[in-house]
Amino acid sequence: MTNANNGNNNNSQEIYAILAELARRQLQTENNLQRTQEQIERTQLQIDATQQQLSATQYEVESLTNDVTRILGRSAILDDVLLEMRNSNQAMQANFERHIENYEEHKRTTNAALNSLEAINIRLIQIITGDQN
Repeated sequence: MTNANNGNNNNSQEIYAILAELARRQLQTENNLQRTQEQIERTQLQIDATQQQLSATQYEVESLTNDVTRILGRSAILDDVLLEMRNSNQAMQANFERHIENYEEHKRTTNAALNSLEAINIRLIQIITGDQN
């Protein structure tokens, strides 16, 4: 019977060893699961923070896009105003040059008329004074 007891004892020890190994592995698995759960929670927090940053960045991009659109619209208006001012300035410059030409022509005709009047006056004075030169 000793052999039977030894066989049973060995079987029991093997069973206990297997159970101990299973318990150790189960504890290790539970620890791994706990660490994995903690990593999942940290990752979720990081995802939430990243989502908030993404939302803030998206808001800033939309704001900048609106600013750029508004600035480009104003730029187009200013370009039109500048073109109109340039055209108006050219027209005013041409008009000014015409006025200068008209003034010069008026000055020439006035001087010619004054010279004619002066010659007529000199001749009349000569006739009145009897100077025949």
